[in-house]
Amino acid sequence: MKKYFLLLLMAPFLFACNRSGSGSGGEQPDPPSTDDDVIVENPDQVFVRSNVYDMAADDPIILGYQKAITQMQSLPADDPTSWSYQAAIHGTYATPAQPVWNQCQHGSFFFISWHRMYLYYFERIVRKYSENPDWALPYWNYSTTETRSLPAVFRNNNGNNPLYIPQRSAAMNNGAGLANWVVALDCLDLIPFTGTFTPGESFGGSTINGPQHFFNGYGGLESIPHNQVHNSIGGWMSDPNTAAQDPIFWLHHSNIDRLANVWLGLGQGRAWPNNATWLNEEFPFYDEDGNEVRLTGAQIVNSATQLGYRYDTDEATLAEQPLLAAADAPETQGADENKMQSDREQEGKTTVAQSQVKETAFTATPLSVALEMPEAGQRTLRKSTVEDEGDQQGTYLTVEGVKFDEMPNQSVGVFLNVPEGETPDFNSIHLVDVITFFGIGHHAHHMEDGARFVFRIDDTMAALAKAGIDVSNLQVTFALSNGVVLEGETTTKATEPTGNPRFSQVTIEVF
Repeated sequence: MKKYFLLLLMAPFLFACNRSGSGSGGEQPDPPSTDDDVIVENPDQVFVRSNVYDMAADDPIILGYQKAITQMQSLPADDPTSWSYQAAIHGTYATPAQPVWNQCQHGSFFFISWHRMYLYYFERIVRKYSENPDWALPYWNYSTTETRSLPAVFRNNNGNNPLYIPQRSAAMNNGAGLANWVVALDCLDLIPFTGTFTPGESFGGSTINGPQHFFNGYGGLESIPHNQVHNSIGGWMSDPNTAAQDPIFWLHHSNIDRLANVWLGLGQGRAWPNNATWLNEEFPFYDEDGNEVRLTGAQIVNSATQLGYRYDTDEATLAEQPLLAAADAPETQGADENKMQSDREQEGKTTVAQSQVKETAFTATPLSVALEMPEAGQRTLRKSTVEDEGDQQGTYLTVEGVKFDEMPNQSVGVFLNVPEGETPDFNSIHLVDVITFFGIGHHAHHMEDGARFVFRIDDTMAALAKAGIDVSNLQVTFALSNGVVLEGETTTKATEPTGNPRFSQVTIEVF
């Protein structure tokens, strides 16, 4: 399952990035950098972040985390090192807002770097309150068959365990596991980091000209596994304004940060964006002494030599290869020229098929959408699948007008050409991608026209054709799932969603 995903949080159709890339929009304070410019080899000690599944309940790392949480939760709410204040840096409903609250970066190429900075200072704070000078933030690697359930110590409701909270999916707290597709790592195949035609074709997301709490360009890593793991754990984790209150949040994001290092270690052009905006933008945080501090992208490209930590899975070759993209790569470019280029490419867009405009609810029963495909659309589709257009053309499926009244507790699988009478399978070649609602709950249901999701479907069509399935006509099917597999079961089971999620139209285009 390839992840080609774009979420637009504004009604107008706007691509913030494109295939060929362009310059960093707006004023460029400095030219693109090189590794030598930004890597400072100066760590006093390199802490090793390890897999929580390799730790017993009495491991010093677990005991230290429990002790620190208890200490942080006892601090005054206005103490920047308190548990509630640290969580509010990511997001909060509390008012009035205090300094550095509601700062998380989602839906752009700042997503990975901002969260790396956030975890770095949180780790230092926990190390202080754990009173363990060797404490390092563990990660939860949920992408192996044996580690899909919440770590046992986070499910232990003994009345005195700060790692357990009831504000999660009851099933997850009772030992259920994450489904295969929730923790798929197709994102590791995506190159480059940014600067692609749609953000979902990149690893790191959309190039933008400055920080935005939520933007419209989710990269592959942020889409799956990041967003879907949040949704599946549920409760506080399903909402950016409460997510960081859950102790498992930090282990989830430690794993996301680890996957960034895994991606870099694969080489073959994988690198951080050599983009002046990404490199030089400062983000504020608080250190373990409550002092306001700031970091830039240029200061976090090498976790070991700049921030003094590494993962127990980091490849030795990570330190031997360029960590910044070449100066002429798409990652060096910026949003303004990308938008102009994408506007030009939009002029050649051909509608292949579309449904009637009608507000339709997503329900527990799979829904197949009737598409009108004129002969001209069929010819265009045949041409796009038979002729070698290289990277100059793609086939895209758009789901328009996605709205809801409150945060849905289910995600929506988008499928192509599911045989009649067959239940859509999230692990099958029919799955295009998944609509996840994490990060858009504060926007989409306030938008007059709703949110728009765009998926590139060329790989799905190719896989279907290879399997002997006719793709000369396309049918789109939606199926719901919370991504949770109950103990003793092998697949997820859909239930009626909360929040009345719905859409208005499905369109397939070639451009």
